[in-house]
Amino acid sequence: MTETSKFEKLGKLSHSDRQTAHFDGEKVQHYEEVYDYRSKTFKWMIEIILPLLKNTKSILDIGTGTGDLVRAIKTEGTVTGLDISNDMLKVAKEKNQDGCFVQGDAYKLPFNDKTYDAVTYKYALHHLDQPIKALTEAFRVLKDNGCIIIADVASFKEEVNHLIFNKLNSLREPANYEYRTIKTIEQLLKVVSFNNVTVVQKDFDLVLEDWLNNFYNPQDTINLVLNSSDSFKNSIKLKELKDGKHQITLSSFIINAVK
Repeated sequence: MTETSKFEKLGKLSHSDRQTAHFDGEKVQHYEEVYDYRSKTFKWMIEIILPLLKNTKSILDIGTGTGDLVRAIKTEGTVTGLDISNDMLKVAKEKNQDGCFVQGDAYKLPFNDKTYDAVTYKYALHHLDQPIKALTEAFRVLKDNGCIIIADVASFKEEVNHLIFNKLNSLREPANYEYRTIKTIEQLLKVVSFNNVTVVQKDFDLVLEDWLNNFYNPQDTINLVLNSSDSFKNSIKLKELKDGKHQITLSSFIINAVK
């Protein structure tokens, strides 16, 4: 089956089934390789996240994927990685045989109320089509005064540019639902009754072609970027490199809030 036909097949599924089909299979085998460009952002995230988790004894990482955040967190307590994909968890367990990993749904967490001191979402919230439901579940399993940490990428000031970014991400990876702005996530957290919301941001450069070539529809997605409005190009600081490829700049952010 060609990549195009796989993409079309995934597009006919419901969003939850699309996620399961996308992450359970051959894509998982090179998931961490595909995301190698995130090495710089991941190092920065760990530098920010670890101090926030310093006094926590029980941590739940939702959408843990291959478990990279679980492996990075050093604590005397427990760190549990949860994901809907069994294949992702298989890789996570292979890379961290002492780790605790659970197959489960972010919308119906298999844990009791007030179980965890902290809940993390690293590059996971944009896969969810019901963020209020997911954040409400996170709130439920958090202890009083526990914290939620959400790490993600790309928050644009102009709505039209954010729509373009979401369009290109729906082309490159069908499991993506919506990359939300910092402002939107702050509002969602407040709706669920989280307080003391703080935000940290940092810009990172990446090569457009290297980023997209490992996903679906790479040329269509690259063309969408190159033929987009000047406003969008300026927002991602698009520039051509000497080898003919293009560099863009995206902003990674970490949001912390307290129950």
